Amino acid sequence: TPNVTVAQKVLFDECPLPAAQFPGCIVQRGDINSLVAGLDMMRETIKRAKANGTDFSKLDVNGKKGVPDGTEVRSGGQLVGTTPKLQLPRSDFEVLLVIAPDGYIPSTVALTPATDLEKVVKLKPRGGRPPQRGSAGSGSSEPTDEIIEFPNQKGPGR
Repeated sequence: TPNVTVAQKVLFDECPLPAAQFPGCIVQRGDINSLVAGLDMMRETIKRAKANGTDFSKLDVNGKKGVPDGTEVRSGGQLVGTTPKLQLPRSDFEVLLVIAPDGYIPSTVALTPATDLEKVVKLKPRGGRPPQRGSAGSGSSEPTDEIIEFPNQKGPGR
């Protein structure tokens, strides 16, 4: 079942659209110019909702970088940190990181932390649909064996 969150109403004392362009706050059907004014109105609505205490981060299932914030990141079965910001010691050696948020297929990322870098991880939801925000979070505290293949690993048939 869907999980619906309703924020407080955002009220305007007067029409939030430019009066010269939209007299009487009426938008003519098919008016392409209304797109820009509509986007400006949405920005103002979101700004006011934030000022009223609406926390939009609770509605962001995948976090700003595609992985739910607070997701545990492991290397060799050991916890090395959580998203969105992970700090690893600098190294010239490749590190394999396993990201396994609840409701998603675990993903393995290979990187060499020799310099500052940013990696965006695209996750595939289990069952084809992302989980509801209430159930998203960090992955299991148990080491995972759900990784099918490690990138850049040498071995038979590779």
